[in-house]
Amino acid sequence: MLWHIPTGKIRTPLAADEQPIWSIAFSPNGKYLASGSSDHTIKLWNMQTGELSQSLIGHDKAVYSVAFSPNGQTLASGSYDHTIKLWNVENGQLINTLNGHKKAVWSLAFSPNQQVLISGSADATIKLWPLLSPITTIKSSFNSKSDNFREAVNAAINAANLTQTANSLQQWQQIVNTWQQATRLMQTIPVSSIHYPVAQQKMIEYQHNLNYAHKNALLSQK
Repeated sequence: MLWHIPTGKIRTPLAADEQPIWSIAFSPNGKYLASGSSDHTIKLWNMQTGELSQSLIGHDKAVYSVAFSPNGQTLASGSYDHTIKLWNVENGQLINTLNGHKKAVWSLAFSPNQQVLISGSADATIKLWPLLSPITTIKSSFNSKSDNFREAVNAAINAANLTQTANSLQQWQQIVNTWQQATRLMQTIPVSSIHYPVAQQKMIEYQHNLNYAHKNALLSQK
């Protein structure tokens, strides 16, 4: 049910799903409402008509989280089957499946620049997924330094993942080296690159993480 907040009355009744609905999200333009259900599907509802626009089928178990990208063109879904799927909103086609979590994916969010998807899982981890498709599409318009941005982001994700389980001097030193690698790669991004503003922010962020890793490496020596 959709409710009209000022009056508290039902605005648009939507056809009932046969099984529990775990998550909903509005598209940024207000055109669609997405719902994730125990029936393993994601449904897209037209907000003007209240009619079902599409059923997205691909997960093997209940869908616990859905999120639209800031431009509204991509929908991400997280499931009890441990996977994340990316969908084309307009045609309902599956774009990609992200594997890495060991338990159900409970929450999803896109970064404002749409280059990273963040996921939270019952496996007690938060993962950052670089969404490389837009970068790959325009890669030919820039020099090879654009690849360094992707490599830097991947190195940072690797360092963040290693930080979650590090408990020895050797592991913390590996994390230090990985953050240093990520920082060096970000430093090569030229001013002419579309990634330059983000790279400048990332270098500050990476330096804070590097300092944290250095501190833990020193503590591990004691």
